[in-house]
Amino acid sequence: MVGTTISHRTSLGVQGNFSPAFADPLKTMKAAKLQFEIARPVLDLDFGPDYNVNYDNFLDLQDKIMKTPLRRFFLIEDGRTMRFNYLLCKPKTDNNNMRYNINADCTPWFDLVKQSHQLCCVPLYNANKNLDTKPKTWESKLIGAMVEVTFSLKHYPMAANSQCVKASDTFSIKVESISILRPLPPILYSLFKNLASPEKPSCTPQTLSHGQ
Repeated sequence: MVGTTISHRTSLGVQGNFSPAFADPLKTMKAAKLQFEIARPVLDLDFGPDYNVNYDNFLDLQDKIMKTPLRRFFLIEDGRTMRFNYLLCKPKTDNNNMRYNINADCTPWFDLVKQSHQLCCVPLYNANKNLDTKPKTWESKLIGAMVEVTFSLKHYPMAANSQCVKASDTFSIKVESISILRPLPPILYSLFKNLASPEKPSCTPQTLSHGQ
């Protein structure tokens, strides 16, 4: 799926959507994830129309398999966006771990979870098709860029319970790769701004012209 990454409800920082303020930080750390949404690339004459066609196809797919009127976590119909997420860690299978430099509040929980889990590298590929292994730059590189996301989609019918009053259909996305097709254009700064005085100039008295 090709679209433009937007900043709405985005968690692309190094610790994803994790916060030590959660009731059970260790449990939520194990389920921490990066989250982002894509929208139609309005300026692209090829992928823009394709996005609308694909979005409508996914809507039809959801309608065919859903069990309830309430569907969650994939298609955000208010803005016709798609929401994706990627788990930051998984049960440990080897001793390889990504090196994450995170803020001090989150560090104890990241260190603790690494005893049983390993941190994962987001499969993000730059415009040269090289894997990007610098977590601190993921957000700045993704927001505003046109990307191609490959993913698998799973459906979970959720029954009503004490924590969820209404039954719903949950759609879980497993991101397989993110490829930057067109980076965010660089911001060009005007040279004239550098010529402006840092202080407001004094007023220049006006000279009346003849006849005034």
